[in-house]
Amino acid sequence: MKKSLVVFSLILLCGCEGKENIELFPKVINQYDANKPTILASITPTYGGINTPFIVEGNFGDSLTRMKVYFDNKPAVLVNTNGCTIMGLVPKLPAGRKQISVVCKGDSVVTDSVTFKYEQTKSVKTCAGAFNDQKDQDGDLNTARFKEVSNIATVKGNNSDNIIAVESWWNSRVSLISPEDNQVVTLSTSHSFGTPAVDNTREK
Repeated sequence: MKKSLVVFSLILLCGCEGKENIELFPKVINQYDANKPTILASITPTYGGINTPFIVEGNFGDSLTRMKVYFDNKPAVLVNTNGCTIMGLVPKLPAGRKQISVVCKGDSVVTDSVTFKYEQTKSVKTCAGAFNDQKDQDGDLNTARFKEVSNIATVKGNNSDNIIAVESWWNSRVSLISPEDNQVVTLSTSHSFGTPAVDNTREK
C-alpha cells in the first residue's frame, strides 16, 4: 500500500512540474476582412432584457471606436470587437421586437432577419410594512403594517404612482400607499374585496 502511495505521489509531482502561462489580458486578434463589405449576419442571444450581454456577427472593421450597434434607434454599450464579432450590453428599451443595425465608419447595415425580442424585467421591493409584524396600522411608510396583502394595483399620483393594497378574505381591508406623501391610509374595512380594477387613465 505504501509503495503504491509513493508511486501515485511521484506521478502527481511530475504532472505539476510543467508551468502553464495564463494571459490575464490576452491580445485580441482582429479578423476583419477588408476585401469584404460590412456585413451583419446574426445576433446572439435573440431575446433578453436590459444589460443582457450580446454578440453580433459579421464583418465590421478594425476599431471599436468607429462602431455602433442600434436596437431600433437606441445605441448599445459596446465592450469589445475582433472585427467579425462585436460584444455589448442591451440598452433599456420598451418591450417588443427590435431591429438591429450596425454602423461602421459611417456605413449603416441592416438585415431584416436580425432582430432582438426585448423583454422588460420586473423587480419587487418592500415599500411599506415589515416581515413577521402582521397587524392593521396606518402611518408613515416605516411604521405602517399589514396583515396579509392579497392583491395590489397602481394609480396615478401627483408626481409618482400610488399603490392600492387589498387584504381580502378574513382581513377585509383596502389601503392607499402614497410614497410621495410617505403615508399609508385605510380606505375601507367593510367589504371583502378581490382584485382591484384600474381604468385606462390610471386615475380611478
